[in-house]
Amino acid sequence: MKTIFSIKRLLLITISFFAFSYSFSQEWQLINNELDGSETYIRQHTSNSAWIKRTKQDVPLDYDKYGFNKINEGYTVILFRFDCRSLKLGVLVSVYYNNEGEVKHSQQYEDYEVNMNYAVPDSLGEFWLKTFCELGDKSKN
Repeated sequence: MKTIFSIKRLLLITISFFAFSYSFSQEWQLINNELDGSETYIRQHTSNSAWIKRTKQDVPLDYDKYGFNKINEGYTVILFRFDCRSLKLGVLVSVYYNNEGEVKHSQQYEDYEVNMNYAVPDSLGEFWLKTFCELGDKSKN
């Protein structure tokens, strides 16, 4: 009887540990801090995708009567698909928020609509791709 209780207890502790590890891995991780105060975060979504959040971004608000896009400061959250082997990335979802957290624009693409493009050297896309792939490599170790 004591052995069964010990096994159940060990199983409960193990399950709790993995549940905590999973929930921790779903948190935003700061990956870049700019001189202007803007920050970039990453949050793994699936094995080949992650959300990128950028603060202090110019966010399209609406069009004025002349058709010009009004811009305001806010933040963006974009879901990227990454292909670490071929060094490509593509946008699945993009959401633009104002500083009050209101969605000002969003776009979602179906799988067949996603354009996987090579990351341009020395670009933000290359930085995000390398960061995602390095985080994936660390989680496999």
